[in-house]
Order: sequence, then structure tokens, then C-alpha cells
Amino acid sequence: MARLTSLKVENFKKLILAEISPEGNVTVVGGLNESGKSSLLDSISVLLQGKAVKIPEPVRRGAKKAKITGEIKSDEWDAFESLYITRTISKAGNWSIKVTNKDGAEYKSPETMLRQLFGDPLDPSEFIRMDSRRRVEVLKKLMGLDFTKLDARREKLYDERTIINGEVSGQKSRLDEMEVYTDVPDEIVLVADLSKELMEKQEKNTSRERQEEKLESCFGSINQTGNKIMDLKTELIKLQDKIGRAESTLDCFEDDRVALTNTLDDMEIFDLTEIQTKINNAENTNTKIRSNKEYSEGQELYLKKKDESKVLSIAIEEIDNNKTDQLENADFPVDGLSFTEDDVLYNDLPFDEKQLSSEELLKVSFAMAIASDPTLKVMLMRHGSFLDKNNLKLIGQMAEKAKIHVFVETVGNIGNDIGASVLMIENGKIKNEFDDI
Repeated sequence: MARLTSLKVENFKKLILAEISPEGNVTVVGGLNESGKSSLLDSISVLLQGKAVKIPEPVRRGAKKAKITGEIKSDEWDAFESLYITRTISKAGNWSIKVTNKDGAEYKSPETMLRQLFGDPLDPSEFIRMDSRRRVEVLKKLMGLDFTKLDARREKLYDERTIINGEVSGQKSRLDEMEVYTDVPDEIVLVADLSKELMEKQEKNTSRERQEEKLESCFGSINQTGNKIMDLKTELIKLQDKIGRAESTLDCFEDDRVALTNTLDDMEIFDLTEIQTKINNAENTNTKIRSNKEYSEGQELYLKKKDESKVLSIAIEEIDNNKTDQLENADFPVDGLSFTEDDVLYNDLPFDEKQLSSEELLKVSFAMAIASDPTLKVMLMRHGSFLDKNNLKLIGQMAEKAKIHVFVETVGNIGNDIGASVLMIENGKIKNEFDDI
């Protein structure tokens, strides 16, 4: 791991001039507000990351340019040589960088090289103060976990399932309000067909009535002819010819009677009451049939939507299982570390000062910062004012164990109490350089 062995800052932000050669494991940067403490830590970030740090006004007011020079000394096992970095920023906003090795050879594409070597260092104090969801994103990025596509797919499926579940609920409510009739046929009663059937049977009944009238007329003719025969017999002698003709006529009527009787015997008498009742009840019956069909269709839609919801639930579960598998196989920088969509967890407790001790918060954040930039042995803590003496001692112990150097920004001076190097910034300059206590 590489170390920052020297730093010179000129006219950067509130700093007029500062030269340091960090030693030990902890440097406390103290001083009053607006004295230039943050400027010193920001100069280290700008040295390594350039414009990515996004300093609104990098050049000190009244100066023509700012200049930051630093030496990064590599270990023998590092994949790069020691670096000498010089950044110059003009008042007009022009940035330039020069990176050389110990022999003075200049590197091409220095910004790309520095970004690949040192990435985006994490401030432990910033990690503690982050919004919980932002903290989760930092942890996922650090571990190489990108759930963007899975989360987008899951959100889309979840929204679709929410809509379908709403349709399922609405359809179920409509089905519950509908009445099902068991006393009606399955198909709609066609009144036109029943009316046609009624007319046909009415015509057949009318035809029978006409036959009955003819039969009645025939009986009348028979009686009349018989009477006439009786009268004619008294005048047999005179009316013999008439009798013969009358008998012949009687035979014809008798034949007609037999034929009509046979015809009537073959004709059915229809009861019109049942079909008339069906016609009268057809609309009510059809209303019930339509209601049954609507219920049947609604039941089919309800089951279909339930199936769609089940399919979406399975897809969401597969995404969740995929994410779970990735998390189970992930190499967290601290044992006991995990996360949900809402926050980072440590030993299943939210990463929050109400749930975890300050020692636990520091240990986790410190490990996160080391993991975020394993190449560089420099760590910046910009919000050190919330740290007490015990916290600073813990930082010193962790820094020593990790063999890194930590710059801690505080208001005032509490570094003497823990044996740390102290830089007091006053009016843009270092008042006392590295007073070792």
C-alpha cells in the first residue's frame, strides 16, 4: 500500500501555505472554524482525484493560482513506482497535472492512472453521517454488487402485480355482490322462437276447430237428412226416386263423417298455458341467465388474474433469491455486515448511533474506508469534531493495525491527549507543524 510522504499546498481555498510530511498513524488537523482545516484535507483529495472532488472555488481569493504537490511512496510489492504529483489550478479555472516517477519520467494519461490506482476514497465519518439509502449504495458499489437491473425489473413486476391484485380484489368484490340463479337454463330464452311455436300450435288448434265445426255440421246434416227420409217414406210411392237420391247423399255424408272422425282422432290438442307462461317469464329468466353468464365470465377473469399475480410473485421471488445468493457469496469488509434496501446492518442492527455504539460505528466505517481504497495508506476524516478521546484512541489503534495514516479534522486540539501528531491551522497557515506529544 502506498503512503503520502509529503504534501505542499499553496493558495488552495483558505490555505496560504502548508507543508507537511506525515508521520505515525494519526494526524489531528485542528483550529478554529474557517481557519483552513478543511482546505488541507480537501487538498489531499484534489491531489489524487482532481476535478472529481468538485471544489467550487479552489484558488484562494487574491491569488492567481493554486498549487498542490505531493509524493506518494509505494511499497515494494505495489504494481507502480513512487509518484510525484503536481496539480496547478488557475484563477480562470484551468487545471493542469503532472505525474512523474522518481527519475522524473512523466506519465501519460495521469488522471486515468490515478483514478485506476486510487479510485474514490471513502471518509469514515462521511459514511456514518450518510443518508441510510446512500450508505447502502456505497456498500454495494464497494462490494461490486450492482442490483440496478434486478431492482428495476423487480419494481416493474411489483407494480404490475399491485395493479393485477387490485383487479383481483375488485373482481372478487363484484363477484361477491352478484347473485347466481340455479333455477334457470344455461342459455338465453329466445322469445321469438317461443312466439313462432305458439303461432304454429295456434294454427293447428284453429284447423282442428274448423274440423270440429265441419263434423258438427255433418251431424246436423245427417239428422236433417234422416228426418227428411222419414217424411219421404210416407210418400214412398211418390218420392221413391227422391229416397234413392237421399240415401245416396246420406252415404256421402257418412263417408265424410268417418273421414273427419279419423282426421280428428289423429290431431293432438295442445295445451297453450305452459308456452304462454314461458313467454311471460322469458325476460325474467333471461335476466337471470345473463347474470349467471356474467358471473361465470367474472369467475374466469378472477382466476386468470390470480394466476397472473402468482406468476409475478414467482418472478419477484426469483429476483429476491438471486440477490440473496449474491449477498451470501459476497465478501463483506466486516464480519456481521449486511444490508437491506433501506440501510446497512451490523449484527442485524441498523447502522445508526441509536442502535450501535460509537466504537462499532467507527470500526465498521474504518473497515469500509480501507476496503474502498486498498492501494493508498491515507484516510481522511472531515467530521472529527464528533469524536471524543476514546474514539480517537480507537482510530489510532485501527490505523496502526492497518498500517495507514489518518488525517482527522477537528475544532480545537484534542490530539495531544492521545499521542497523535497535531497540525494547528491558523489564518491559512500551519501554526505548529507536527508537535508530537
